[in-house]
Amino acid sequence: MLTELFERAAFRAGWRAARAGVPFHENLLRGALACFARQWGRGWAAANDCPRPYSFYDWEQGICATSAEPYRDAA
Repeated sequence: MLTELFERAAFRAGWRAARAGVPFHENLLRGALACFARQWGRGWAAANDCPRPYSFYDWEQGICATSAEPYRDAA
């Protein structure tokens, strides 16, 4: 399962770069592989363009820009 997600995300990163006209070998820090690594570092949902509902822990880690106080009060 994880291997399939990884392969799909890598393919999508290369596909996006090819559509943008960026040669994959041009710049290692800004190319398709670097973009993929950044997306994969954010999690499989971001790398695979899957919408993921934010959880309370996302606010604790600073992923969401909005405040978590209303959600703490509701809980």
